[in-house]
Amino acid sequence: MEPDSRVLPPRTARPAGRHAVITAVAALAGSLLNLFSIRLYEGVTLHPGDVLPLAVTIALGPVWGLAAALPVSVAHAAS
Repeated sequence: MEPDSRVLPPRTARPAGRHAVITAVAALAGSLLNLFSIRLYEGVTLHPGDVLPLAVTIALGPVWGLAAALPVSVAHAAS
């Protein structure tokens, strides 16, 4: 039986390394944004009410980076 010429050849898998690099760069960007936010507190005496916003800023640094990488990751996986 002859092969069907309409059938496309199997897609070659893209290297997983590219996906990891995109995510790592975005997480790094989020961490840098996080450090910039923390620098805003330098020279300011922290009051008890300032500790919670600062802790939230520190905790959200990697989340911002991963959120920035999500659209790129989804587009990369879909292509």
